[in-house]
Amino acid sequence: MSEDRARRGLLTARGSERGIGTVLTAFVIGMLALCVVGGLVGYTWVHARHEAQAASDLAALAAAQGAAFGDSDAGACGRAGQVATANGAHLLTCEVVQALDQVGVKVVVRVNIDWFVPGLPGSVDATAYAGNPEK
Repeated sequence: MSEDRARRGLLTARGSERGIGTVLTAFVIGMLALCVVGGLVGYTWVHARHEAQAASDLAALAAAQGAAFGDSDAGACGRAGQVATANGAHLLTCEVVQALDQVGVKVVVRVNIDWFVPGLPGSVDATAYAGNPEK
Protein backbone atom coordinates (compact mmCIF):
# COMPACT_ATOMS: atom_id res chain seq x y z
CA MET A 1 0.00 0.00 0.00
CA SER A 2 2.80 2.46 0.77
CA GLU A 3 4.32 1.64 -2.64
CA ASP A 4 1.16 2.91 -4.36
CA ARG A 5 1.36 6.16 -2.46
CA ALA A 6 5.02 6.54 -3.28
CA ARG A 7 4.31 6.05 -6.97
CA ARG A 8 1.58 8.65 -6.91
CA GLY A 9 3.95 11.16 -5.28
CA LEU A 10 2.15 11.40 -1.95
CA LEU A 11 5.08 10.34 0.20
CA THR A 12 7.88 12.07 -1.67
CA ALA A 13 9.43 15.37 -0.60
CA ARG A 14 8.11 17.07 -3.71
CA GLY A 15 4.56 15.93 -3.04
CA SER A 16 4.57 17.36 0.48
CA GLU A 17 5.27 20.88 -0.83
CA ARG A 18 2.29 21.12 -3.13
CA GLY A 19 0.52 24.50 -2.92
CA ILE A 20 3.53 26.42 -1.58
CA GLY A 21 3.63 28.55 -4.75
CA THR A 22 0.10 29.74 -4.06
CA VAL A 23 1.00 30.68 -0.50
CA LEU A 24 4.16 32.52 -1.58
CA THR A 25 2.31 34.36 -4.33
CA ALA A 26 -0.41 35.45 -1.91
CA PHE A 27 2.26 36.64 0.55
CA VAL A 28 4.11 38.66 -2.11
CA ILE A 29 0.87 40.24 -3.37
CA GLY A 30 -0.10 41.09 0.21
CA MET A 31 3.27 42.73 0.87
CA LEU A 32 3.03 44.73 -2.36
CA ALA A 33 -0.46 45.90 -1.43
CA LEU A 34 0.79 46.93 2.02
CA CYS A 35 3.63 48.92 0.43
CA VAL A 36 1.24 50.66 -1.98
CA VAL A 37 -1.16 51.63 0.83
CA GLY A 38 1.75 52.86 2.96
CA GLY A 39 3.05 54.93 0.07
CA LEU A 40 -0.36 56.48 -0.53
CA VAL A 41 -0.72 57.40 3.13
CA GLY A 42 2.76 58.93 3.13
CA TYR A 43 2.03 60.87 -0.04
CA THR A 44 -1.22 62.16 1.48
CA TRP A 45 0.64 63.43 4.54
CA VAL A 46 3.35 65.16 2.48
CA HIS A 47 0.77 66.74 0.19
CA ALA A 48 -1.30 67.98 3.17
CA ARG A 49 1.81 69.44 4.80
CA HIS A 50 2.75 71.33 1.63
CA GLU A 51 -0.82 72.54 1.19
CA ALA A 52 -0.92 73.77 4.80
CA GLN A 53 2.40 75.59 4.50
CA ALA A 54 1.40 77.28 1.24
CA ALA A 55 -1.95 78.35 2.70
CA SER A 56 -0.32 79.75 5.83
CA ASP A 57 2.29 81.66 3.82
CA LEU A 58 -0.35 83.25 1.58
CA ALA A 59 -2.65 84.02 4.51
CA ALA A 60 0.17 85.72 6.43
CA LEU A 61 1.11 87.80 3.40
CA ALA A 62 -2.51 88.84 2.86
CA ALA A 63 -2.92 89.84 6.50
CA ALA A 64 0.36 91.76 6.52
CA GLN A 65 -0.59 93.61 3.36
CA GLY A 66 -3.98 94.51 4.79
CA ALA A 67 -2.49 95.71 8.07
CA ALA A 68 0.21 97.70 6.27
CA PHE A 69 -2.41 99.51 4.19
CA GLY A 70 -4.57 100.49 7.15
CA ASP A 71 -6.89 97.54 7.86
CA SER A 72 -7.73 96.91 11.49
CA ASP A 73 -6.36 93.78 13.14
CA ALA A 74 -9.76 92.11 12.70
CA GLY A 75 -9.89 93.15 9.05
CA ALA A 76 -6.39 91.87 8.36
CA CYS A 77 -7.16 88.55 10.06
CA GLY A 78 -10.45 88.34 8.18
CA ARG A 79 -8.51 88.67 4.96
CA ALA A 80 -6.12 85.94 6.16
CA GLY A 81 -9.10 83.68 6.88
CA GLN A 82 -10.50 84.22 3.39
CA VAL A 83 -7.16 83.39 1.78
CA ALA A 84 -6.70 80.30 3.96
CA THR A 85 -10.19 79.05 3.11
CA ALA A 86 -9.60 79.65 -0.60
CA ASN A 87 -6.51 77.45 -0.31
CA GLY A 88 -8.24 74.56 1.45
CA ALA A 89 -7.22 75.38 5.03
CA HIS A 90 -8.86 76.66 8.22
CA LEU A 91 -7.43 79.68 10.05
CA LEU A 92 -6.66 78.74 13.67
CA THR A 93 -4.90 81.86 14.95
CA CYS A 94 -3.97 85.23 13.54
CA GLU A 95 -1.86 87.70 15.48
CA VAL A 96 -1.05 91.18 14.17
CA VAL A 97 1.74 93.16 15.85
CA GLN A 98 2.14 96.82 14.97
CA ALA A 99 5.02 98.85 16.32
CA LEU A 100 5.68 102.33 14.96
CA ASP A 101 5.90 101.86 11.19
CA GLN A 102 6.46 98.09 11.24
CA VAL A 103 3.77 95.44 10.88
CA GLY A 104 4.17 91.77 11.67
CA VAL A 105 1.72 88.90 11.35
CA LYS A 106 1.77 85.35 12.69
CA VAL A 107 -0.77 82.94 11.19
CA VAL A 108 -1.50 79.30 12.05
CA VAL A 109 -3.69 77.24 9.70
CA ARG A 110 -4.93 73.66 9.69
CA VAL A 111 -5.53 71.30 6.76
CA ASN A 112 -7.64 68.20 7.37
CA ILE A 113 -6.47 64.90 5.91
CA ASP A 114 -9.13 62.99 4.01
CA TRP A 115 -7.95 59.50 4.97
CA PHE A 116 -8.55 58.26 8.49
CA VAL A 117 -5.69 56.08 9.71
CA PRO A 118 -6.08 54.81 13.28
CA GLY A 119 -3.35 56.17 15.54
CA LEU A 120 -2.47 59.10 13.28
CA PRO A 121 -3.81 62.66 13.61
CA GLY A 122 -6.40 63.72 11.07
CA SER A 123 -4.94 67.15 10.33
CA VAL A 124 -1.72 69.05 9.69
CA ASP A 125 -0.95 72.53 11.10
CA ALA A 126 1.42 75.10 9.64
CA THR A 127 2.69 78.46 10.90
CA ALA A 128 3.84 81.43 8.86
CA TYR A 129 5.17 84.88 9.64
CA ALA A 130 5.08 87.98 7.45
CA GLY A 131 6.43 91.47 7.99
CA ASN A 132 8.68 92.43 10.88
CA PRO A 133 7.08 91.13 14.07
CA GLU A 134 8.50 92.48 17.29
CA LYS A 135 9.44 89.67 19.65
